[in-house]
Amino acid sequence: MDILIGNAFPLTLVRRSVRIDEKNLSELREIAMDANIHSFWGHQNSLDSAINYLDFNIKPRKGRLPVELNEDNYPVLDNVVFMDCWIVSPQYIDNYRPKIGKEVSVDSIIGWQVLKITWL
Repeated sequence: MDILIGNAFPLTLVRRSVRIDEKNLSELREIAMDANIHSFWGHQNSLDSAINYLDFNIKPRKGRLPVELNEDNYPVLDNVVFMDCWIVSPQYIDNYRPKIGKEVSVDSIIGWQVLKITWL
């Protein structure tokens, strides 16, 4: 089984109906245990922190490849079409907003949230 995972999914690539569900870490770990992971993680400075949280490797295989869409508007990465995508997004300290174009300090991350986007 292949799974797609990243820290954020670009809404410009959502061109059909989706459902977004909050998930817990154990659900993601269970699915990832036997999966072929395709990562488009976008921020190198938070990658190690996310890997420590997840307890499995999400380092992109070939650098940060862009997610594309196929003719049916499903996401594609590494020539694999996906019907869902796991997002592991940082939770920041109170009143913190990342600056545009700047990497976030790991000290600003106080936790993580797991979401699953499913294309309908």
